[in-house]
Amino acid sequence: MKRIILLILIIVMFAPLVSAFDVNFKNTTNKTLVYRLYWLAPEWLKTPEITAIAVGELKAGKKQLSANNYEPGPYVITWENLSSSNDKFYKSYPFDVEKDKCTVISTPNSKPVVR
Repeated sequence: MKRIILLILIIVMFAPLVSAFDVNFKNTTNKTLVYRLYWLAPEWLKTPEITAIAVGELKAGKKQLSANNYEPGPYVITWENLSSSNDKFYKSYPFDVEKDKCTVISTPNSKPVVR
């Protein structure tokens, strides 16, 4: 009986890690940009439709791995210039993650790739 309870506890503890993904942001431009990852929350959660879950600033040519074990579902990634910049840059990419345990690669100039 103790073994069964222990096995159930182990499964419950590690179950969230099985259906999760990470996001690798890569700034392939020649300017510093801000990225934002939004989760498109389902209506039954009674939360705002769009919830920002990751925000960061990346210098030109740099990358950042966000390994927070996000759940599969619909998301949007936006890239934009710093508010202090004179340049205008804004890109928005909606995407869905259906796979378990994968990595999403995002750059400012192309739609995110799920690997």
